[in-house]
Amino acid sequence: MYNDPTMFWETFQTTFSATVQVILLAACGYFVVQRKLVDENGLNQISALLVNFFLPCFAFDQLTSHFNYQEYPRWWFFPILNIMMGMAAFGIAFLIGASLKGQLKNEFLALVTFQNTANIPLVVVTALFTGEVLHKLYVYIFLYIIGSNLMIWTVGVWLMIRGTSTRLDFKKIINPPFVTTILTLGLVFLGWHRFVPQTVLKPVQMLGNCALPLAMFTVGGNLASINFVKIDVKPVVLLIVTKLVVLPLLALLLVLGLKFDSPLGFLIVLEAAVPSAVTLSLISRYYHVDEEFISEGLFFGHIASIVTMPVFLTIYLKLPGHF
Repeated sequence: MYNDPTMFWETFQTTFSATVQVILLAACGYFVVQRKLVDENGLNQISALLVNFFLPCFAFDQLTSHFNYQEYPRWWFFPILNIMMGMAAFGIAFLIGASLKGQLKNEFLALVTFQNTANIPLVVVTALFTGEVLHKLYVYIFLYIIGSNLMIWTVGVWLMIRGTSTRLDFKKIINPPFVTTILTLGLVFLGWHRFVPQTVLKPVQMLGNCALPLAMFTVGGNLASINFVKIDVKPVVLLIVTKLVVLPLLALLLVLGLKFDSPLGFLIVLEAAVPSAVTLSLISRYYHVDEEFISEGLFFGHIASIVTMPVFLTIYLKLPGHF
């Protein structure tokens, strides 16, 4: 289960390792763009491939491999939990970021609302737990991702493109990752995914595995265009405090107050404590929105989370009756 005497150090090492892996992938993109091995057009093409090809493969593989309606009849709770946490985060961000204006406020709302639901949480639970608890948390995370995919590719896109045109273009919201998620849920419900041969599933899985590394590569490429000397410190600090301190603290108090069981309580605190979703950088580039603050927020948020995540996870795990 969990080794209590070394709890903080082990949690710190795990979250540090998970975050550094993400940052190293971004560093590769930064280096390649800085050396001009890939230009702006190249990054745009990578973003288009991610949205139209790699991310749909990732969504299809995750849902067909890790989800079925029979084993988890209350599966719907986890996507709804994601939506409820997102709405709460949006409300808090709206109040705290009231002084921000225009597109900067939209990006602040998006960065606070949407979190890194997949790669960092999966690495953290893999290192911290074993046996039945680990298996249960895997399933919880994959079910939680369903709500995340639906929200970020609808509400997230809307937030990012809001203010860039006079009217909302619903064609931009009905995008390949969103459509793939909906169609795959229907496919699994009907049981038709079992008829898809392994000769098809395996290449789709391999392509889907490229999605997260390429997304971080794109984030790093975006960072190459940032002038770190001219960074506006106030919104970055406001983002870090809101996203990585206020939200996990409120989640911790909520879990204690409602007395959630350990796996579910840990999931809520973990998802509230992780940094912002790297997919936001991809969305901003794909839809040609100024991504400077998005890239700054992702970079400094992931750096800060190396310290903040272990603190909140350790507080939860040290509470009596939890694991």
